Formats: sequence, C-alpha cells, structure tokens
Amino acid sequence: MDAMVKYQPGKGLWALGAVIVNAVQIPFWLLWYAFPSNRQHPQYSLRQAIATGALRNSIWHFCMINLSTPLVLKPKGKEKEFLVPIAPSSKSGVYGGICDDEHIKPTTVCGYWYPSPYIASEDRNKKVVLHFHGGAFVVGDCRPADSGYAAGLLTENIGKTLMVSYRLSSNPGGRFPAALQDAVSALHYLLDLGIDYSNIVVSGDSAGGNLVAALLRHLAGVDEPVLAAALLWSPWVDPATSVKPETILRSLHRWSDYIPGEFATWGGHAYCPKDGPISMEDGWISPRAHPFHTKTPIWVQGSGQEILFEEITEFAEGMKRVDGNNVAFHIEEIANHDILLLGNVTGFEKEAENAAKMAAEWLDRQ
Repeated sequence: MDAMVKYQPGKGLWALGAVIVNAVQIPFWLLWYAFPSNRQHPQYSLRQAIATGALRNSIWHFCMINLSTPLVLKPKGKEKEFLVPIAPSSKSGVYGGICDDEHIKPTTVCGYWYPSPYIASEDRNKKVVLHFHGGAFVVGDCRPADSGYAAGLLTENIGKTLMVSYRLSSNPGGRFPAALQDAVSALHYLLDLGIDYSNIVVSGDSAGGNLVAALLRHLAGVDEPVLAAALLWSPWVDPATSVKPETILRSLHRWSDYIPGEFATWGGHAYCPKDGPISMEDGWISPRAHPFHTKTPIWVQGSGQEILFEEITEFAEGMKRVDGNNVAFHIEEIANHDILLLGNVTGFEKEAENAAKMAAEWLDRQ
C-alpha cells in the first residue's frame, strides 16, 4: 500500500480522495468550531481553527504520497523578468569544510526577485533580503504561488528580496549539504552583483531558518565579513528530536499547531539519511543543542502555539549565552507555526505583520 500511493496512478487517486475528504469535513468543522471551547485554542478565531485543521489534514496527505516539489529553472511567461539562475560560485574555497561532499556537488538553482528585478544603479546601497523558504526540506518553491505572501511582508518592511529555490531532499541529490551549498551560491550571487555583506540580510522560515543557521555556522568557520543580520522565523532547529513520533505526541501544542509528526519524520530522514556524511544530532542539522559564535546579529521569531516553540526558545537562549553574540527573540503568543510563510492561510495575518514590523524595527537598531 505504501509503495502504491507514492507512484502514479495511486498518487493521483490519493490526492483526489484527500481533496474530497477535506471538502466533506468543512461543514462539520463549521459546526464543531462554532463553539470556542472546541477550538484548538480558545483564542483562535473560527477561521483559524478551521484552517489549522484543514492544513494539518492536507500536510498529512502530502506525506502519505511524498508530494515533492521539482526544481524548475526555466521561467514561464512573466517569470522571465523576475526568475534568475544562481550558478555555483567560481571563487576558490567557498565550498570548503562541510560543503565539500564526495557525492553532492554545487549546481545551478534559481531565485525570484520581489517586488521587482534588482537594478544595481538603484538598489546597490540598500538592504537586500536573501530568503530561504520552509517546507521540511521536501516541499516549497521561490515563486509567488508558494512564497509570495512571505516575500510581500519582507519587501514591505525591509527591502528588495531574493527568494531562493534550493535543492530539496525529496528529489535525487538533495540531501545535506545540497541546500547549504545552494545557500552559499546564493550569497555569492548577491556579492557578485556588487552588494556588500553589510547590506545583505539572510532570512529563513522553518526549514529555511535551519538553513540560515547552518549558513552562519559555515561563514563563521571561513571567517567571512559580517552580514547585516539574520532573521529566523519559526526555525526548525532540532530535526533529531522532531523525527521521533513521541515528540509530537508529548508536545503541549500538538493540537494548536498544524504540523503532523509524519511531516517532520519525512523531511528529517530525507535531509539527513543514515548513509549521509553526518548524523542528525550534529550541530549542522540540529543546532538547538549546539550554539555557536557568529558576528552576524540574529533575530529569532517563535509562535507560542507551535510544536517547535520549546526548541526554538532553547536555541535562542543558547545562542544568547555565547560571548559576543547579538541575539533577539520575539514571540507571537497566539499563533502557530511559520506565520511568515502561511499566515494568510492559517488566518494569522495580523500576527505575521506585527512580527515583520518588529523584525524591521530591530534591524534599524543594528
């Protein structure tokens, strides 16, 4: 059965069935969640309660069929103005250390500029956001359909944003350190445009936040100049713990969040398979218990009702305790996971907008 639903036509039939099941459940959710006492959190609105339940169901079905996102480099239609190829850097030594893998080599990926293509004469001395999307390292894309909402918040509050489609571990050749190699390539793509380190803000939500932490660790090891800042939104900083089913079952927020345990298990084992170069407990994969020094100021956001809240808190506090680190931690108490990416889906737009505003105000003080 497991193999049947991961390939066509079984995958398509399962997906169709999932859509039908979710549609049938909506009237029942409307009745059930009409009473605040029945909602995942008493302060959730009716929309937030229904969206949380529907999204959890949808992601569970994605996991059952291993619904992956292909890396599409060729622009379509209007994308030609905004989608850019990001080739490996030709600079010597940038892929050293953990990035130097026997089997996984740097390759061309792509990025999408928001709200408009980069123009050196107009944008060179302004802050630019380099953002990596979430999706447990197995789903997600830089284009507006997936990343448009997050990009809108970042561009409105901080500046022009390059969203990156890095290699996903649900596709061949996408295990660690593929995504980290792509993050290094994306950073050097901006540097080659003439953008200074001091004007680059690296940013990532959920798995993308994990990737930003790995990028900062890598940059600290090669002693590159200081970036303007790093923004980590609901960062997934402990895959080693999250992949264990009991972690979700024991979480105080297992009902108020929309992340099923199967999603973390799928993503974690795909990103860091047992035959990979390092274990899942390593700081490159699970930085929660492995704080490190970085000269780049870090702003971390967590939501009080998300499953990852405790691990995000521990990561932020651990990074704060490292001598020389500049770390701020912002909490949106009544919200669940990754409001930057999905706040418009889950109904937490107000909280996402406030978090983006707080990040911008913090950045202005650096």
